[in-house]
Amino acid sequence: MACLILVYDVDHSFLIDLAVSITGYVLQPRSYQLSSGVRPSSIVAYDRKYAPSSDVRLIKTRTNTPVLSINLRCLDTVKQQCKEHEGAVDAFDHEYLFVKGKFHRKEFCRFLSFVTGQSDPFSHIRGKKRSVYIGLTYPNVRVALSNMAIVSVGADALELRVDLLHEEGQEGTLPSLDYVAEQLMTLRLQSELPIIFCIRLIPSGGKWPLNEMPLAIMYLQKALQWGVEFIDLEDLFSDELRASLLPCKGHTKVIASHHDFSGQLDWTSPETLDIYRTCSEFGDVVQIAGVATDLSETFEVQRFCGKVVRASSSSSPPLTAFNTGRGGKLSRILNPFLQATTHPLLPTSSAPNQLSLVEVNGVLAVLGEIVPKKIYVFQDPDIDAALIDKCFNELNLPHQAVPLSPRQDSSVQLLLNEADCGGAVFDFSSTFSDQLVLASRSPEAILTGSVDTISIEDGRLIGHNCLSLGIRSLLVQEHSPSAIKGQDVLVIGRSFTEASCVVSALLSLECGQIFTLGFSVPPEITEKAVTCTTTEFEDALTSVGVFSTLSTQDRSFLAPLLGLISNRHAKSKTQALVYMDTHGSQKDAAVGVARAAGWSTIMKEDISAAVLAVRLRVLVDQSIHPDFLRMVRRQQLY
Repeated sequence: MACLILVYDVDHSFLIDLAVSITGYVLQPRSYQLSSGVRPSSIVAYDRKYAPSSDVRLIKTRTNTPVLSINLRCLDTVKQQCKEHEGAVDAFDHEYLFVKGKFHRKEFCRFLSFVTGQSDPFSHIRGKKRSVYIGLTYPNVRVALSNMAIVSVGADALELRVDLLHEEGQEGTLPSLDYVAEQLMTLRLQSELPIIFCIRLIPSGGKWPLNEMPLAIMYLQKALQWGVEFIDLEDLFSDELRASLLPCKGHTKVIASHHDFSGQLDWTSPETLDIYRTCSEFGDVVQIAGVATDLSETFEVQRFCGKVVRASSSSSPPLTAFNTGRGGKLSRILNPFLQATTHPLLPTSSAPNQLSLVEVNGVLAVLGEIVPKKIYVFQDPDIDAALIDKCFNELNLPHQAVPLSPRQDSSVQLLLNEADCGGAVFDFSSTFSDQLVLASRSPEAILTGSVDTISIEDGRLIGHNCLSLGIRSLLVQEHSPSAIKGQDVLVIGRSFTEASCVVSALLSLECGQIFTLGFSVPPEITEKAVTCTTTEFEDALTSVGVFSTLSTQDRSFLAPLLGLISNRHAKSKTQALVYMDTHGSQKDAAVGVARAAGWSTIMKEDISAAVLAVRLRVLVDQSIHPDFLRMVRRQQLY
């Protein structure tokens, strides 16, 4: 783990405590760092007035420990600070931009997790059979904020087209750096999807002039500092300009793109393979776009992709290849990796003849690339078949969610073996699914001993525990994995079966000691978990997280217990991190105690949405954000 050097304004010192809480890193005094070097997994904070860029560089020369320097900058004062500290900003590896009064802890956590290498959205996208992004074409993304959850449904990433941004009253045709920064931050506050930072040049169908390439590189350098997940880097940039950019890319992935709108690109020629090889030298992803006048050219694209795959190794960058123009629509549809799509609510598509995700899925269904599936939903109050169907309809998928009441194992096995079955969803507390004949079980299903979702892959039944995966995803929304790693936690429940999904999620994050209250654990995990007796209870009061799986009638002691733990942390000048209640609501007394003490809180509604998002990914390989699911569920209620 790296050491973080954070430079802040005195009015925003709260960010330092928040960074400590999010990462779990130890805050070290500046004087200690300068005299003794730095330790990994630590934070040293500087007031901007006393943080010359030479100090930042000095620390890096004194240690072999990886060091990341981050400039914490409020957008409300960014213009003034840019003038006062021009040149000093380049000393930092990263720059975190935020808005006064609109600060989101989740967004700060996402930034810190990404720049420290603890999150990897690229691997998540690469693991999908089909992935798409939405090309945003707004001159000002603020106009789309109310519709962002709808526009982005089903997308794996959002493309910010910087060359299309236009500030009201701006001089010239290009947006200012301040405006680009504000637009990026606005988008981040509204969506948790990875962002592709794209400056499309005029010859490639964009609006950025060729004579402004150095300025484009400077903007791309800032994007790397801002910690965007992807940048689009065209091969039109010279080797020298690209070389100035790549050494500082950090964990950002580069989409190396080649666009030929002259009609001269020949997918069958060796020169096109050379284009792929050249782009592979500086890209983590290769994008090649030609132009087609005839539908038959689609098959040339497919053959080219097959040739690349056969010649590639596991370390080769994935390829996204397609034709533009009317004759290129089918090649767009058949492109499985990071397919560019649009949406009817966008002012225009980011490229001519681009299709919406709804249109793409409709054609794929007609072609037989998406086979209609029945998802059997063994109904309980937390599993809403109507909500699953709503997601299918929103994305124009031919699937159907079929609600059923629990039945005998033999009849369920017969349903799962039907040709049109795409899987099944079970109640979290169900045990009859464990008796089914499955080809394999996921690690979470093995550890918990229970299956709540069954997917079908190449005719094989795979058992999953999506509750455990959903809980894990929630835990890393407001805390980096490093904050939980090695830290003690307290899990409360009536049985291990009831609490197993929470325990599984915590073990996957490599937590410290798990203290259990109300139940014991299986022998295979007794090294990591201990049942609270009078002796252990004293140690359990220092836990950084409390997780309750108790039903509503057994909860009267939770608020006093959380108060006791909070007081213990206050005396030791430490801080607890999270309170999760699998049956709780925002009105519970324990939630009020946790929030008053500065804990993150995770309730039943959050868990239900997160689990359904995981299930849709497992069952039909679709990315539906929990925010959209919560929005739709509320609409159904009212």
